[in-house]
Amino acid sequence: MGDDERLSLLKLSLVEGLGPIRVRALLERFGSARGVLTASRDALRSVPGIGPKVAKAIVHHDSEERAQSLLARMSKLGIRMLIEGDREFPDPLAQLPDCPGLMTIRGTIEPADRFAVAIVGSRRATAYGRRMAETLARELASRGLTIVSGLARGIDGVAHRAALDVGGRTIAVLASGLANIYPPEHVELAQAIIERGALLSEAPIDGAPIGQLFPQRNRIISGLSLAIVVVEAAARSGALSTARHALDQNREVLAVPGRVGDPMSEGPNLLLKQGAGLVMGVQDVLDALGPVDLANEQTTATSAVVEAPPGLNGNETKLWESLGQEGMELELLLERTELRASEASVSLLMLEMRGLVRRFAGNRYARVIG
Repeated sequence: MGDDERLSLLKLSLVEGLGPIRVRALLERFGSARGVLTASRDALRSVPGIGPKVAKAIVHHDSEERAQSLLARMSKLGIRMLIEGDREFPDPLAQLPDCPGLMTIRGTIEPADRFAVAIVGSRRATAYGRRMAETLARELASRGLTIVSGLARGIDGVAHRAALDVGGRTIAVLASGLANIYPPEHVELAQAIIERGALLSEAPIDGAPIGQLFPQRNRIISGLSLAIVVVEAAARSGALSTARHALDQNREVLAVPGRVGDPMSEGPNLLLKQGAGLVMGVQDVLDALGPVDLANEQTTATSAVVEAPPGLNGNETKLWESLGQEGMELELLLERTELRASEASVSLLMLEMRGLVRRFAGNRYARVIG
């Protein structure tokens, strides 16, 4: 993406009343941010979700000077734009219907960060909750998984610190802007995360952590992750909002059980009652993720030379032979087999029913041998 288009996208982000879904609809209709900014009011209003007030705001945008000033300040603070299509942009987020087309970032996103687990929970964590979050984050990070959370007090902060303590990577997704770290007592933690991961935000760089931004932030936390683990949460909490997003995004939802009657255990216990995966230790999380060679940061491994089971049709044989025991994402599997998604889905289902293939978090599949 050229500098002019990046600047135009930044200008578009400064228009009041535009969220990620509306921005995506506009970009699909006009082809570019510059195209959106130069469109007529009538053309803008033809896009679903764009009313007269927003159309007028786009037509009369006066954000050139603001955008240039903002870019200069971002550069001084070490904040970069992260735009869908950038090499560093996380692939899992790009698949979301409400993909955050423009975020800001401090730190780096690495290929290994696609192997991520979110650990979320209450700001008013108990000693038990802190201990479980710390244990899970330390053991997962030491195995090469990136820990994702929201930099909040309580469980979030414990998870980030535990990952850093073992030299692991961690990503914090903020509801506030990256020039306005919240909570303020986590400024030093945020700096440590920058050095071993990344801070991400969809909010303006000076944005305050207002309530409506937290649910939006939560979809990014779950979207970055293969699975989310809810450690402690009240029955109505942000952690459960993240769990709902995870379900919508086809991510694994896991929960640590708590004491019956404890308000901080109501959330995870409710999730468990509804079918979430039970987490009593790190192996439960690893089992839910499926077989991936995390230590070597590999998404796939060379398939073992094993003869296909008898009785498979052509598509089933092609899929089985392309899969290894370590797991492969559906998108890559389709690319390797050159099958249509509809064909592959039917054949994979038949293979699952025969116990020859198993499906894991993140829409990955692996052979079952023996």
